[in-house]
Amino acid sequence: MRIGLFALLLFSFNLAFAGLALPHESQLPSLMLNQNDEELYLRGVIPGKGPSSLCGPTSALNWLQLEKKSLSKSQQIDLLEQAAALSLTQGTNVNHGLIEPQLIQYLQNLDQLTGQHNRYSGKGRYFSGAELTVEDLLSSQPQILLLRYDSRPRPQMPVGRGRGPRDGGGRDGGRDMGIPILDENEIRGFHFVLKVAADSATQEILFIDPESPGRYSRARLEIRTNPRNQKPELRLLPHTAKDLSSFTGGGMLLWTALSAIEKTN
Repeated sequence: MRIGLFALLLFSFNLAFAGLALPHESQLPSLMLNQNDEELYLRGVIPGKGPSSLCGPTSALNWLQLEKKSLSKSQQIDLLEQAAALSLTQGTNVNHGLIEPQLIQYLQNLDQLTGQHNRYSGKGRYFSGAELTVEDLLSSQPQILLLRYDSRPRPQMPVGRGRGPRDGGGRDGGRDMGIPILDENEIRGFHFVLKVAADSATQEILFIDPESPGRYSRARLEIRTNPRNQKPELRLLPHTAKDLSSFTGGGMLLWTALSAIEKTN
């Protein structure tokens, strides 16, 4: 039953997707590269024993693999390392994490190594005059998305308002749930993923997370208001607890799409 439901889901996504034949989910573990793969450490691609910052380069390699479906893991790591070396000559160390223009440069380096001649464009931050919209993410093009993750802000008790049960107040203590505060346990960061399909009817996307590339991850898109600055944002709502699960840390995170990079050939 699970295989049947997945096949139905994948078919519905393929109706809105063009130019890329998606492998069955059961094939992903042998095709896709994990940004934390042990071989990346053994070969010194990731120096020392520190955390991996290779979500961008890994998503680039997984994009290439979806097109070719013939690269061994060793070949993928060779290309990742060689493109990283080219980036280093251009002043960018991929192990320090990449921003969008640096990832486009990395993609161009990868094209140089593989004899391709792609052109890339982006929408969102760092791309002047190109605001990212829901429609952009629901397009029929594969894209590398930059996501920001934040821990959910906890409410603050406004000074001089409300009393808790110990003070004789009600259970809620008159708290204003709309005032967020930050603390030392705040979690914030950025993460690249590879969007591979979209369904405009359900406002959902299918993507490959380089932290768990052995399965298709799924999320619904919504416009939500940022509780910190009251500005609208393009939010991703993971479909299940398994989607983007490497980052939950035992609690829920807010996921926001900041930009999208695609080919414009």
